[in-house]
Amino acid sequence: MHFFNILQYFFIIYFLTKYWHNNRPFFLLETNGKIMLEILVPTQAPLSEQAYNALRMDILSGGILPGAQLKLDKLNKDYGFSSSPLREALNRLVSEGMVTTEGKRGFFAATVSKKEFEDISRLMLLLDAMALQEAIEMGDDAWEGSVLSAFHQLERCEGRLASGISYSSDVEWATRYNSFFAALFSACSSPQLMQIRSALFQHSERYRLIAARAKPDKKSKLGELKKLINATVDREMQKAGNILKNHLEQMAAPVIKYVSQMK
Repeated sequence: MHFFNILQYFFIIYFLTKYWHNNRPFFLLETNGKIMLEILVPTQAPLSEQAYNALRMDILSGGILPGAQLKLDKLNKDYGFSSSPLREALNRLVSEGMVTTEGKRGFFAATVSKKEFEDISRLMLLLDAMALQEAIEMGDDAWEGSVLSAFHQLERCEGRLASGISYSSDVEWATRYNSFFAALFSACSSPQLMQIRSALFQHSERYRLIAARAKPDKKSKLGELKKLINATVDREMQKAGNILKNHLEQMAAPVIKYVSQMK
């Protein structure tokens, strides 16, 4: 391994460990087909923006439970922001569907339901199928290389994990898994499609992470993804679409089961 890569690796591990132990969550975000690991760090951004990022990450990662009341005085103690930036951040999250308001009772983290997740999953299936089809049609040799590289990184990551660790809830694995799909869809040339998919992805990941924390999934996904890669690079569009559909349905099944049992 190159010396620079070693330094970079330990730098990342250091900060992940630091922010995890300080109860500052990190979360995987997809923006226009790119996966990023978002961490709350000191910044010169406006206080309302900092408050928004902190609350949003806690809601998405499950640090704030679905349906939890978001009282301003408690948020002030937990996050260190005054009422004004907190209220602005909460109203922004309301517009994104992450927070709800109930009249004089105030703000609440959005609840989760089987019906909503099934609706999100259904739309994700449609959008991912469209993105894959266009990627197969438009993708070049460089695109194929990026897909293979992303899969190789996921494969190496999974090989490093202890057998008792849940793949779906491990931070590094989740990053590599999402990066693989970002690479797979990167040849899709529709910004609108990817923007809509990105918004749905945020809500879908919230459900998946909540379920993965409670019901870890230790089954490897490499075999399924390898079949998807083979069909994709061979430009077998229908076969690749069927494999993708089956994979996404299998990923959604334990989440649906868990949400169905939630009270």
